[in-house]
Amino acid sequence: MNGNHQDLMTSLDDISVYLRSALETTVDTRKFGFIDSLRQASLAQIRQYYVPSTTTELAQLTASSQEAFSILGSLEEAIAQTDRLLSFLKKAEKITRNAYDCTHGLLHVSPIYKLPTEILTQIFDAYIFASGGSDYSLSIDEGDHSTDDEGEDLFYYDISCPSLQLGWICNRWRQIVLSKPAYWSSIFLRCRFSESSVALCEEFLSRSGDSPLKLHIEEKLKHRRIVPNPVERLLNMLLDHSARWSELALNLHPQWFLYTNRRLDLVKSPGGHRELPNLKHLDLAWCPKPPDYNDPNDDDNEFRHIDHFISFLKLETYVDSKLDWPNFILFDFSCLTRLSLSTLVGTQIAPFLSHLPVLKSFRLCCFEENDGHGEPVVHEFSHNTLSSLDLMDASFRPNSWHGIQLPQVDTLKLEAYSGALDEEGRSRFLSLSSLLHQSRCILHTLKLARLPLSLTLEMLKQHPSVADLTVYPGPRANVDELSDFLVGLFDALQGTEHSIESRALVDGHPVMVPKLHSLTIVLFNLSQLPDPVHSGWLDKLARFVDWKEGMSDISRLIEFRFEFLLGYEKSQSMRVIEDRLEKLGVRFSSIS
Repeated sequence: MNGNHQDLMTSLDDISVYLRSALETTVDTRKFGFIDSLRQASLAQIRQYYVPSTTTELAQLTASSQEAFSILGSLEEAIAQTDRLLSFLKKAEKITRNAYDCTHGLLHVSPIYKLPTEILTQIFDAYIFASGGSDYSLSIDEGDHSTDDEGEDLFYYDISCPSLQLGWICNRWRQIVLSKPAYWSSIFLRCRFSESSVALCEEFLSRSGDSPLKLHIEEKLKHRRIVPNPVERLLNMLLDHSARWSELALNLHPQWFLYTNRRLDLVKSPGGHRELPNLKHLDLAWCPKPPDYNDPNDDDNEFRHIDHFISFLKLETYVDSKLDWPNFILFDFSCLTRLSLSTLVGTQIAPFLSHLPVLKSFRLCCFEENDGHGEPVVHEFSHNTLSSLDLMDASFRPNSWHGIQLPQVDTLKLEAYSGALDEEGRSRFLSLSSLLHQSRCILHTLKLARLPLSLTLEMLKQHPSVADLTVYPGPRANVDELSDFLVGLFDALQGTEHSIESRALVDGHPVMVPKLHSLTIVLFNLSQLPDPVHSGWLDKLARFVDWKEGMSDISRLIEFRFEFLLGYEKSQSMRVIEDRLEKLGVRFSSIS
């Protein structure tokens, strides 16, 4: 502040000198009359086509021209001095404004600068771990790439580093973010690794202190070992901090996974010591050895050490592509609360679930039947902690879920892989739905993907307790098919069409899902959305809302959403829907 004041005084002293010199200009203002008369006389002579012919006339014009030239030089010198004066004035204005801003800022401090550190920390928490919805303090995500005019590849990156951005605001904020190791301990990389991205990760790791690390490492270009290779440098850097790993998701070339195994010394002494004492969440969904991977320099047996690598972990979350009974029994899943698998291999699912006593969430895409591999037979089993199921049609083979009771399930997602179900596929869905119905579970949230309307309605009939419903007709449905789907769905929910068997009766009226208060329709992109004015589905939705509003003992529809799997821009159709539902008191939103 004192420095700014001194600079201002010095500058003003310099300016005063220029002001005095400018007043003593070399231009004689009394000569301006001569200049103007010369201009007027010259113009008049030019208009009359005057041409000097005598020596006297030529001498007079020469003298006038020389005097005008002399005055022009004086004017140019005065302009140069004035420009210098203007430059100093601008500099003085800048310094003065800076001094004013500083003093004004001290007199009128923004309320956020007065907040206690504890409050600022809460604000920073919300900003860093919700910035872009990534929950990572550093995120480098490679998008699509294109080519320039010369055919060179152009790569686009979405980079989020909110911790760094907060530190740019002021010294106090910088000190706060630097004092919080958790603000630097979560890293998401999904890109072609480069020296610059590795250097940025190194900076974050150096600031993370002893805080547990949350890591998602996914290499876009899964190349083999090339020296020097930023992948190797990155892995070595992360492995130096392996004792701090808390959450880890890996998607690398299998060679790099084996390299990680070797660095952790698990090949020599698998399970002998805890190299990863804090690892609770492990995602290896994309790391298993692919079928076509065959390198004579790699020992196939080394891949078995991956199982040993998992066997001495006490995980809470595990994501993998494939799991069978011989490997499953190696693992200590006594603390596992979330399991996500692409494929599970066995004779029945009950033996697996019986070894997961605290499991709360289970996702399965496919169940492959085999001869058992020594797994025990479980005739009757009730899992009393499992509350969320996410299943695709290939996961419920005939009898695969036999003998299981799931009384605590309140969230269910079912998806048909192809969307084209035959009678066998329909019976699989209905048998699983019946299993849940017989378990007397009370579903609150139901998500149905790629199911035909008739099967969607059958599922709703069996579970009238649903309050939050999400429906995804599928990416291949055209506009007309979607319009028919929505019209049929809203009619059925209101009870104006289709069979009314198995529906609850409220005030003597059949109601399929009387507690429904939130409805989400998932579309692939905006082009799938039927016209809300001419297709009739919006009118059907409005009637359904009015109907629920007029019924007692029925939850009113509070929220209606469209979710787009691809990005979208708000259109006129969206505004029409929003205006219509707002008048009905329904909150409308569209997300992607």
